[in-house]
Amino acid sequence: MSYGLQVLSTNGTEQIDSDNSNKVIYQLSSTGTVSIPSRASLGLGYDSRNYCFASKSDSSINSNYSLIFVKPSSTPVGQSTFAEPGSGSFTLYSSLESTSYKYYVFNPTASGTTNIVTAPSTGDYGLVVYDTDGTTIKYSSAVSALRVKRVITNSGSYSGTGLIALQQRKYSQVKPAGVSPIKAFAWVTTFNSNSISHGTDLWYIGSIGTGATEDPEFLELGADVTTIIAATEV
Repeated sequence: MSYGLQVLSTNGTEQIDSDNSNKVIYQLSSTGTVSIPSRASLGLGYDSRNYCFASKSDSSINSNYSLIFVKPSSTPVGQSTFAEPGSGSFTLYSSLESTSYKYYVFNPTASGTTNIVTAPSTGDYGLVVYDTDGTTIKYSSAVSALRVKRVITNSGSYSGTGLIALQQRKYSQVKPAGVSPIKAFAWVTTFNSNSISHGTDLWYIGSIGTGATEDPEFLELGADVTTIIAATEV
């Protein structure tokens, strides 16, 4: 390393290296709360399995690189979620109605040579690691960094409290509209009192033909696999 700073953990794993352009550190850009309405207010009251949803605007969200994490605002009761990220906003889907979630937006420290995070203010204490160009920030102690606890591929779980989980939109299967009722499955995050799990769930069932027997054959996962990151609260 000709210029910059390198930080290793006790087992020798590289944590920060200003000379490694392939290593990206995600740091906190924004936090807030998403309020989920009732099924009845969304016109979904015909089936209690339908996920409720709400959109949230946040200028720090970029659809190309932002990571959106959430956790229930109150003690988890086994509710499941997934999200549809956009640019400047996202929509959160929840199996539990009339509730709220805290959200956390993490972005890389820079996009190209444009800094996203800021250095500590003048007069404040802290540490800033720059790239070899001397201006592009690789790490700043002025904002919290993402602390990954577990990466889950497909189905799995991680035990702990105060956890936040990455939200994505990944449908596993949608039952053909020609067969009544319409049903949609998705990969979801489930928040339990002391753990987070990841798997699939029926998140939407159409109003036509409600009460018909479900057909498990339509839950075809195939190549529809995804990953989720569980991280400690910042």
